[in-house]
Amino acid sequence: MISDLGRTICRDWHGFWVCSPRADLFNVAVGVAGACILTAGVLTHDRLGRLLTAALVCLGVGLVWVAVFPADGAIGVHMVGGVLALPAPSVLLLAHGLVGVRSADSRGDRDRFVSRRKPRHTLTRVLGALGAVSSLTSLDHVMPAPAPIPRGVAEGISLLALAVALVVVAFDMLRHPRDITAP
Repeated sequence: MISDLGRTICRDWHGFWVCSPRADLFNVAVGVAGACILTAGVLTHDRLGRLLTAALVCLGVGLVWVAVFPADGAIGVHMVGGVLALPAPSVLLLAHGLVGVRSADSRGDRDRFVSRRKPRHTLTRVLGALGAVSSLTSLDHVMPAPAPIPRGVAEGISLLALAVALVVVAFDMLRHPRDITAP
């Protein structure tokens, strides 16, 4: 699992030898990435709307949490950050995709990602689809063993979907730098 990369203690873990010689570097990198994502979410809240801002904030806080509390400490405390970093932003992206397209037509929402223009509908749907993929693969942790997808692979797919969503949002913000929602 991805959290194993941040384990600072080498040991046998459920029949596998887990050792990450650069765990400190991994944890610092994850913490810095989380802080950057959190900062981006806070600074761009007026451009993204509530659900996307909440997704970025959850992801950022979750990554910082996971970096501060690695998996070889109290696993329950670590998992709080894991939930904030994977399932929470995934569900928020999915909700953005479901609610965003409907609300754009029904009430004329001024959120930049749910305007009446067709490209925004496509963008909203893409973000919702990425949230769905990430949400479904996050469910792998609650599946009984053996899981249909190996757990590390499922986490990787979930994180990849979230990373692609970040890139999509960043690219759109670069393409439309002055497209800001009024408070």
